Amino acid sequence: MIELYTDPEPDKAGLRMIMSTPELEGEALKAFTVAEGPLAEAIAARTGTDPGHDLFPAVTAATVAGAVRVAGRHWLEHGTTGSFAAILRGALSCVVPAAPPEGPQDR
Repeated sequence: MIELYTDPEPDKAGLRMIMSTPELEGEALKAFTVAEGPLAEAIAARTGTDPGHDLFPAVTAATVAGAVRVAGRHWLEHGTTGSFAAILRGALSCVVPAAPPEGPQDR
């Protein structure tokens, strides 16, 4: 997953331009939203959940998309010296559980 967003390392100048231009940032948000569906399907396949009935895959996919955006903003901040991969790994470790919750979900 991390390799998808970090190989190759994003271009800081290009990412800064996208995040500081409302029209471009809006298009980037649309792209993240479109990517959530396939990501939720992949999460469901790996966790044995049903993306049509369980909240876990869709919520996790949306959370991952948000973590990528926040990691990008953090990486652009003045003084941030780490690689985008390291920052993204840290962001994802804050929000992605190791396994889906036990018990019934909203079905």
